[in-house]
Amino acid sequence: MTPKQTPDSDNGHESTAMSPRVGQAEVPLGAVRQAETFRDVALRVRENGFVIMPVDGKTAFVKNFNALWRLDQSVSTINRWITTHGGNNTGLCLGEVVAIDIDIDELTLANDVHSYVEAQLGESPFVRFGRQPRRVLLYRVDRLWAENVLKGWSVGSTQTGKVELLGPGKQVVIFGTHPDTGTAYFWPQKSPLIATIDEVPWIDFEELDAFKVKLDERLGSTPTVAKAPAPSKPSAPTTVGDAPVSAKWSLDYLPKEGERAQYIYWYAREKAAEYKAEDELAKDMIAKNATFSKPLTDAEVLATAKSVWKQKSEGRLMRSGKNAPAVLPTSRDTLAACVPDLSPHACKLYLLLVATRDNRKNFTIPQHATAVLLNMGKPTLVAAIKTLIARDLIDRVGEKQKEKDTPWKRGAAMYRFLRAP
Repeated sequence: MTPKQTPDSDNGHESTAMSPRVGQAEVPLGAVRQAETFRDVALRVRENGFVIMPVDGKTAFVKNFNALWRLDQSVSTINRWITTHGGNNTGLCLGEVVAIDIDIDELTLANDVHSYVEAQLGESPFVRFGRQPRRVLLYRVDRLWAENVLKGWSVGSTQTGKVELLGPGKQVVIFGTHPDTGTAYFWPQKSPLIATIDEVPWIDFEELDAFKVKLDERLGSTPTVAKAPAPSKPSAPTTVGDAPVSAKWSLDYLPKEGERAQYIYWYAREKAAEYKAEDELAKDMIAKNATFSKPLTDAEVLATAKSVWKQKSEGRLMRSGKNAPAVLPTSRDTLAACVPDLSPHACKLYLLLVATRDNRKNFTIPQHATAVLLNMGKPTLVAAIKTLIARDLIDRVGEKQKEKDTPWKRGAAMYRFLRAP
């Protein structure tokens, strides 16, 4: 195969690439590239919607970094880190973005696993190399699923390495100098420096669940799934993340004793769409609970019903791979049906606006409240708003009139629909 010259996506240097599909063929070893420091990339990567931090080599030192992905990073925080740790490497805080980490040293096997990952999950142009032929592929999942369902996962291992699924609470180095090889981390295609988070490929939890099982079988290894921390005994789960969605669960499933609280929560979320009142859902749940070999107390069931109903009434209830009434869809197929080629985050925002705004009047989009409701960071929300404007779905029409007693405050941005939803 004849090598061809392609521009290095991140720094403008040319690099030799054997194929545009890095998982299908050799990637050149020892290519010379300039290492970007945190100072070089931080502000632009943050603007693109990714949650980042400075790291020491590959080691995180920022306090409570495992919770950063849930927060909105301010420019002042990034600038403070640039001042104190500008020469460090850059770490990506995982959560909504997850990483498939292929830590395999045998080139042919690493390429084979890479190709298999993309065959199962879809192609990802976000591929980072450090110590070649090891590599990381980035994908995105729904924030609600990411919270606990992916925590503690690892995938398979071989005699020459391992493959891990890294999610919430983890981080991967995306720019800088590899501490073992002294060479730069690099991205042959897209990277968080030149592309937004909305361009990272979207995958469903069901796809990840099936992928883990298939990869374990393909590698011929004993599954190495790390057990998630045992949840404290809940009288009433308060977030969707409290209940891991299991592929084996169905409405007719009879849970084991250790699964009862989690299952009844899952069951409530699946059934909530059928009812118009909380007491109707509660009666169904109590009837289902009575079929368990060792039922939960009525108080536990009623408290769970109340929690789920509150999520439904506030528009925060999501079911795995589906959408409840007046709830934003999360499956890739449903999102794709929203508006052709619209990103999942932009689609979620558009559906929310259609459901809650009068198409004859101007409206605001409160960034904090909307970001919380949609389970996305403010930079991602801003990017979604810009996408809707670029697609001529909405338009910015000025600012809301300032209050008389606070003339120094800037009025909220006003928008309108450009076409009837």
